[in-house]
Amino acid sequence: MCLTYNNVRRARSDAGLGYIPPRHLNRGLSARSVKLGGGPVYALRGVVVYTGHDMSRFVNQAVEGGGGGMRSACLSADEARLLGQKLEAARYTEETSLQHHPSLSLEALLDDMGCDQRMIGLIRSLETGQDPHGGLSGEDEVEVRRVRERLPQTRDFALQDLMSDRMRRNAWKETRQRDVLCRCALSADLFWLRMVTSSGGGGGGGLRPGDHIVMTNLKPLHSMGSVRVFVTGANSSVKTLTDVPALTPEAEAEAVGGGGDLPTRALTCLRDVGRTTLPTEVTFYARVISWQRTLSAGGACVDFNVQCTDISRTIVSLTFSYPAVAETVITKWLEPGIAVLVELALCRSFDRKVSLYAIISHAPVTNTYHSSAGHCNPQH
Repeated sequence: MCLTYNNVRRARSDAGLGYIPPRHLNRGLSARSVKLGGGPVYALRGVVVYTGHDMSRFVNQAVEGGGGGMRSACLSADEARLLGQKLEAARYTEETSLQHHPSLSLEALLDDMGCDQRMIGLIRSLETGQDPHGGLSGEDEVEVRRVRERLPQTRDFALQDLMSDRMRRNAWKETRQRDVLCRCALSADLFWLRMVTSSGGGGGGGLRPGDHIVMTNLKPLHSMGSVRVFVTGANSSVKTLTDVPALTPEAEAEAVGGGGDLPTRALTCLRDVGRTTLPTEVTFYARVISWQRTLSAGGACVDFNVQCTDISRTIVSLTFSYPAVAETVITKWLEPGIAVLVELALCRSFDRKVSLYAIISHAPVTNTYHSSAGHCNPQH
């Protein structure tokens, strides 16, 4: 029998050995006791504090698992739809341009199928409407029929190989996710629950602040912030507890963090952020000063670096990645002077020499960037 670290806890000194009914395991583990790399977590119990937006995480399959590291970007539902349209348009354009590629010519396809010159000549004559010289024997007719039946499939395979090379930069795989902030029922620690589903829909839509939930079969993730992160898998379940006594408004406010005034979601003046607590999540309004973009992952990603300032005139360097094929979704509204809301971004470091905060958007929390003018807004 193999016991993982996260599924083991000290028993009472008078506990008897033997089978334990599953109903006695509903207590779950304490989020504070979970160790990264200690295996899965069989159960956590907590109270929902905040539910994020439905997001789509796109992972570039061309660099996934490669030496350069995995590149990903989180988009809102509207942005995911626009990205899907741009990817489909790029695929159609590439497929149209490859129709006359030399590798798709009749001679090249027949050569790949292993046909000899005589068979190539016979099929070329038939395809151009000419009668083969000397006619076809019975064996030739059978062979020609077999080759012509295989020809469309061979062409499709050759086109797919060419398309995979051309579309390598746009090979994005989509998964839907929703980040839910919870407070552990045992340790009262905050933790993020990332509910991941297939591209067919998001999860966690029925959860509301104040709900008591039990989560099973979770995987702990590395978090760059101070709040732990757990992700659901194919065998995970998230259920609302129905036998929990109803909370009074005061008790519910205390459970979800002081009347809904969640510290990580409150608008922050960056000048007042405790530098000893970094990294930490922050939410603030800012005004864009300038921005730059660089290509990465072989041209598949665009890394944006946005310089902005908050209400206290504190300089912020905000970075996030975006699929290169859809970068116009960002650039069409991102311009100097525009006001943006940065929600639940990770403030990672502070440069004392230039009084600059470095904030990144690829932390495992829900970050939202949008313009006050109501443009199409990138969400991460």
